[in-house]
Amino acid sequence: MTTRRQFLKGTSAAIAGSGIALPFGLTGAFASGAPASLSIAVPSDVPSWDPIARIEPGPISIYRAVFSQPLDYAADNTLGGGVVQNWEWLDDSGMNLKLTLRDDVLFHNGDRMTSADIRFTFLERVQADPGLALGWIWFTIGDIETPDETTAIFRFKMPMVTAPAFLGYLGAYILPKTYFETVGAEGFLEKPVGSGPYMLAEYERDSRIVLKAFPDYFRGKPAIETVTFSVVKDPTTRAALIQSNQSDLSTALSVRDVARLGALDGITGQVDPTVDLYMLHMVNTGPWQDKNLRLAAHHAIDKAAISRAFFQGKVEPLSTPQGPGTPAYRPDFDFAFDTAKAQALMAELGYGPENPVKVTFHCTRGVYPSDYDIARAITQMWAKVGIEADLRVLTVAEYHNRSNKELEGPMLWLWSNATADPQLNSGYFLDPNSAFSVWKSADVGEKIAPLLGETDVAKRIEGFGAFNVWAVEQGYTVPLFQGAVALAYSSGLAFTPYLNGWLSPAEYRWNG
Repeated sequence: MTTRRQFLKGTSAAIAGSGIALPFGLTGAFASGAPASLSIAVPSDVPSWDPIARIEPGPISIYRAVFSQPLDYAADNTLGGGVVQNWEWLDDSGMNLKLTLRDDVLFHNGDRMTSADIRFTFLERVQADPGLALGWIWFTIGDIETPDETTAIFRFKMPMVTAPAFLGYLGAYILPKTYFETVGAEGFLEKPVGSGPYMLAEYERDSRIVLKAFPDYFRGKPAIETVTFSVVKDPTTRAALIQSNQSDLSTALSVRDVARLGALDGITGQVDPTVDLYMLHMVNTGPWQDKNLRLAAHHAIDKAAISRAFFQGKVEPLSTPQGPGTPAYRPDFDFAFDTAKAQALMAELGYGPENPVKVTFHCTRGVYPSDYDIARAITQMWAKVGIEADLRVLTVAEYHNRSNKELEGPMLWLWSNATADPQLNSGYFLDPNSAFSVWKSADVGEKIAPLLGETDVAKRIEGFGAFNVWAVEQGYTVPLFQGAVALAYSSGLAFTPYLNGWLSPAEYRWNG
């Protein structure tokens, strides 16, 4: 077996010779012999240190290290208490939700968390600044009552049956009311204060984030004192960093690199399916307005072959936007890979391999495991049925800037939904009134509207199962396969994997 030590000298030289600038101070605890520290190479930075200003799945792991949420998802994806120790509906209509907070939660500046901070985060700040992304989710809040310091009662203007799920998910990071109002928005960005397991110690945009363990964290001080998130956009470089002992954990790698790294002494490589979803965000502009083209593009994709090629066959091909074991999964529905059918649909439009329709196709590169490779494989499959795709790479920020306007073509995307609730999948990316929707059409709105207010959980889940089948049959969405986590880490690290793919350094420890 080739050892990590044998690769070290050559790899370090190769990185240096490539002209790639490494993040300042990036050194692995494995190499330095400093078990009190951990370096993690990630593909993207936080968009802002105001965690409710922008809602993106990518930086969740970083935000969760600094800020607490009312509820928490555990490694097995079960929802449980966080700073909120109990929650209960006060009615059967999804309109009144009572939260009971712990009384021993401190912010990093020493202030004790109370229900006033809940009201400030979810109501007062959103009312004061309607541009905050958190308001896109919690716009249904009419009021938050705070009868005492450990009780907050959410009064919704309309049913919000997914409220508990969202309290442990996107954007639900509790801010310190007194501190924020004292220093102001700009002051908070310069010195953010949360109540999570780590405090922000140093920050260089698009380079590195240094965190120090918070000694008064309500769950106990983390075992690892210093955690450095290094922003390294290129996946090949992230792989090279752990191979050369300059990172302890590298995420969003290609599966090929994970397999190669895992064969080295001292490195563990893992590829695990998650509750997330690889999909194509479809657009109703240009040639994609034609149903035949959308269905042909879907039938032309050999999802099983892509899974084998890029995920060692570990991710399940999907026919609807819900994976095995998740609510609203429909194993009885199969949208087949069928090249002949795709060619027939294209022939009806007057196109074929010798006379292809020219379209635009978007993807990220190095943000999610094998994202660019998957997109290239899809363009090759499309070419066989008469679809010539101009593949264009977008950053996550570029995609978000365009997604609510007009994309020229579909976008390959890893939809992250730690809750696995179907309302947070198709209920968000297809609802024409949602900020997350790319495909927008009136018939979708008519179909989905009754489900969004359905308080009968079983009926809501069944309804979304049927809605998902209909949406796929219209070509409004193209689900591909389960999400996957592809990473490598120092074998001396006691690493805890999460089914939703999150990283949780507060739970990690160095062995020995």
